[in-house]
Amino acid sequence: QDQNWDIRNSAAMTLGKIGKDAVPALIQALQDQNENVRDSAAWALGQIGEGAVDAVSALIQLLQDQNEWVRRNAVIALGNMGGGAKDAVPALTQALQDEVVYVRYYVAEALGKIGTPKAIKTAMSVLIQLLQERDEYVRANAASVLGKIGEGAKDAVSTLIQALQDTDGHVRINAVQAL
Repeated sequence: QDQNWDIRNSAAMTLGKIGKDAVPALIQALQDQNENVRDSAAWALGQIGEGAVDAVSALIQLLQDQNEWVRRNAVIALGNMGGGAKDAVPALTQALQDEVVYVRYYVAEALGKIGTPKAIKTAMSVLIQLLQERDEYVRANAASVLGKIGEGAKDAVSTLIQALQDTDGHVRINAVQAL
């Protein structure tokens, strides 16, 4: 509750190291007027992961935040909660329309981590599209996430085979490992 946003920001990041007992305070920090504090609170909840499932609805609201870093960390936090964040699948599916490519990438990754059949199917179609992105980092990570999905990513095999011809070595390596 300090007047200085930087102190509130540091407190949010530190609370993430405490674990599940810090979740109520971090949920409150998600409402902070300062975007850096909201970003750090979302990051901290992501560090807590499955122990922070009480924050799912508050994190869903952050998917509409004006700050792209806040949105990204909210997405990552939801993904780190795995199946405990299954209620976020509709909101994450909608977030696949985000104008920022790396937010879309992390949404697809989060859907894969949540692991419900609907989430995986949605993630797969987006990850396949992300293999065509201009940015090689996004393409490489999309291939990596498809590999983590494993057998559920069978529909991506032909696209991953095409990625073996990518101009970027990391994309090719991740495509090989995914296959």
